[in-house]
Amino acid sequence: MPFPMWLLDPHLFSQVSPAPPEPDSKSSQTSSASSSAPSKIAFLPPLNDKQGAQLSAIIQHFSAPNYTLPIAEGKTSRAPLSIREMMFLSRDQILKFLKVTGTTREAIARLERTLLWRRTTGIDDMDTHMAAVEEECRTGKAMVQGFGPSGMPVLYFFPSRNHIPIEQRKAIHLIWMLERSVDLMAGGVTKIVAIFVFGEKRQGAPTSLAIGRETIHYLMQHYPEIWGTVVLYRMSWAVRGFFGVMWPFIDPIVKAKMRIISGSSRISEKDVQRHALVRECGGDLEWSHEHNSYWPALINVCKKRRAEYERRFVALGPAIGIEERKYKFANLEDSWQYDLPDKNGSFVRTAADIYNIPAAHKTKTSMDSAAPSVSVEPGRAR
Repeated sequence: MPFPMWLLDPHLFSQVSPAPPEPDSKSSQTSSASSSAPSKIAFLPPLNDKQGAQLSAIIQHFSAPNYTLPIAEGKTSRAPLSIREMMFLSRDQILKFLKVTGTTREAIARLERTLLWRRTTGIDDMDTHMAAVEEECRTGKAMVQGFGPSGMPVLYFFPSRNHIPIEQRKAIHLIWMLERSVDLMAGGVTKIVAIFVFGEKRQGAPTSLAIGRETIHYLMQHYPEIWGTVVLYRMSWAVRGFFGVMWPFIDPIVKAKMRIISGSSRISEKDVQRHALVRECGGDLEWSHEHNSYWPALINVCKKRRAEYERRFVALGPAIGIEERKYKFANLEDSWQYDLPDKNGSFVRTAADIYNIPAAHKTKTSMDSAAPSVSVEPGRAR
């Protein structure tokens, strides 16, 4: 069965999201709009004088003409920042690190540790870990699909679907899927909704404490402020014990965003609307995981989006501290407000042009109102 592409594209997703019911009164209108209607993205707020000075100092540090970093942890050879590293050092990302560290010096130090870690692991290159991650995710252990009401990508983890030998599992595999969530973020979106689903029959041995602690370390150190909501769905007592061991390693800010859902309780529609929530989590989405349909669609969308974002970033004049919404796709009605010409002076205007979306899954949006119809096979380049 073809994968429903609207689950990987915020433009199409916004078109199929149900409208809120007709209100009976002014008060019910306010309530229903807040819980059902897709929200506008909350763009970065203005900075005060202190924050502005800190941001400028960090941008100046990484923009120095002779700035370099070691090519990997433990190496003496050094190299300047790549285009993708400059994209990582966006205004949005710098402010995240500044928020959790509080000082310019600490923010710079933590950003440099993260850049060095990214070089060492090769996480910036999709192909580095893709084959290993695909094998581990063949059962649907980790999936990024759908978006929350404010455009946050939804990332599912099904720990019970572990099926490969313990010695082949690595913390970086989960991080790789998190990076795909980042690829799917529209302009102005900087966080995700993560849903950990427990209670299914195990397909293999549980994850070791060592892998769990390593994963949490990576997430806490290198992905600050990325969590919109973290849902722990149907935790057993054994899983609660596992999280009890891991709890001291979890940042207090992340702890405050965790939601434990048990019994007959449901995941809030403020986090994920029911039409986009998989049925394993009490939603209405009937699509069952089919690896041969899902995986090519995910890879195709992410690679094309990464290439398009990089093209726009370079066209802006690559620099440290550019706000991401200036080169990322906008989410709803304001689509393509920052569209830039390619080297031939032409514009790419349709979701179909970028993602090779099959005709059966295309929906007109404001960004392609004047574009011709495009029909191609899923996963095939034109």
